[in-house]
Amino acid sequence: MTEYRNKASSGYVNKSVDKALSILEFFNSQTDKLSITQIADKLDTNPSSLYPILHTLEEYDYLHRSKDKQYSLGMTFVKKGRCVLERLNLSSEARSEIEALRDETQKTVHLGYINENRIVYVDKVESRGVKLYSSPGKTAPLHATALGKVIMAHISSDQLDELLDNLELTSHTKNTITSRRKLRQELQDIRDRGYAIDDEEFEEGIRCVASPIYRHDGEVNAAISLTGLAAQMSEEGLKEKSSLVKRHAANISRKLGYHSEPN
Repeated sequence: MTEYRNKASSGYVNKSVDKALSILEFFNSQTDKLSITQIADKLDTNPSSLYPILHTLEEYDYLHRSKDKQYSLGMTFVKKGRCVLERLNLSSEARSEIEALRDETQKTVHLGYINENRIVYVDKVESRGVKLYSSPGKTAPLHATALGKVIMAHISSDQLDELLDNLELTSHTKNTITSRRKLRQELQDIRDRGYAIDDEEFEEGIRCVASPIYRHDGEVNAAISLTGLAAQMSEEGLKEKSSLVKRHAANISRKLGYHSEPN
């Protein structure tokens, strides 16, 4: 009797991907090793038809094949799992701080995380009366947001070079930075002052100020931002509120195990 249930009943499911994921689901705490014959039996198929899928999963290290030709889960799951746990921990530790910042300022506060060349909104606490595009799970461009710019300003120079080589500096408003030279200068200014400003660069009529969150190892891949209507957040007001944003970001960093070096 087969243990495989083909979920590819709709035209939107790719059958090869469905089969590959079904193979991965066979592995658990009770079944940590399987031969190709055992996998084929569970799928009720010929072992020879599985070689391309198994080889591809092995190439990406989702599966590991031992010398005795037994398959087990590969190290990619450890890497991806660490990312998920890190993000969940980030959201949990940051929640009370972003709520406190919202209450102090009566402005919307975002928690964002860099994913390749985009910002992913991880959490959001809204102020009354202002409804914004953002919500957890949505993404935004790095170069046009305070969250994205402040994270870019704090990654290593090698990481930044690679990122900028592949980043499309699309214009979203008349204030969006679309020059790599100007963006690099902006990032240097952000590093110097410790916060970033989005001056209607992603959405017209919206301004933001953001500060980085440091991981326990000193790296930066997340940040928080304070967002409001441009008419209610002058340039001087943004500078004044930047100290609050920096303080709450520093509190989150400490909760994540980061200890800054004494001056």
